[in-house]
Amino acid sequence: MGYIFIYPAFWIITLIVITILCIKNRKSWFQKNMMLSTLIAIFFCTPFIFSLSFYAVRPASHLSSTGYNPQGGYIEKSEWWDYYNGPRSAEKYWRKKDDGQSTSDDKDFRRDSTWIYFNSKGDTVKTETYKDDKLIRTKTYK
Repeated sequence: MGYIFIYPAFWIITLIVITILCIKNRKSWFQKNMMLSTLIAIFFCTPFIFSLSFYAVRPASHLSSTGYNPQGGYIEKSEWWDYYNGPRSAEKYWRKKDDGQSTSDDKDFRRDSTWIYFNSKGDTVKTETYKDDKLIRTKTYK
């Protein structure tokens, strides 16, 4: 939770310091022969490069929630993946025998049920049906 305040404070302090240094050194930093390097250095001292790199390398979707449901001697695990600032991208399901131990160790879960994949408009593009970790059927929608 502290990062919510630390990062903006860091960038605000950095921008203030860079502004003061630019004003103080404007005669030498903004000469014709130093202009490009000064602008590049200022660009890398701002949050813009961080924001651009974040958007360039982030995946198309992220895990939005996970659920565990004990049912009939089994534990069913479900995951919902969402597009960033968009609709659901996938629904996935696993299952394992309920041995009374913690669900934090996911290695014993096997793919199960129907996995559904959506496009960025929310339309179903593909379904995969699994039984005991084996792919039974795949159906692609156009």
